[in-house]
Amino acid sequence: MRMKKTNFAKKKPTFQDVLYQIRDTAFARSDYPVILSFENHCSKSNQLKMAKMCMDVFGDMLLSKPFDDITVFSIFCCSKI
Repeated sequence: MRMKKTNFAKKKPTFQDVLYQIRDTAFARSDYPVILSFENHCSKSNQLKMAKMCMDVFGDMLLSKPFDDITVFSIFCCSKI
């Protein structure tokens, strides 16, 4: 995936900068879902801040509730058939 040019060479990107880049480019070429997985070593309060940033940046793009009568596990199992 090609990222937009930014001024990252002049400063380190913040977590929020990265979220905006993902939001602005992730669905540009594909209709498939994007799965974000964060490995962090932050305190609980900072993890809550990260979650809030994700909700603010992605809004209704986030899957916040399970699909009706379908679990994520069954979606992945069916996609391998």
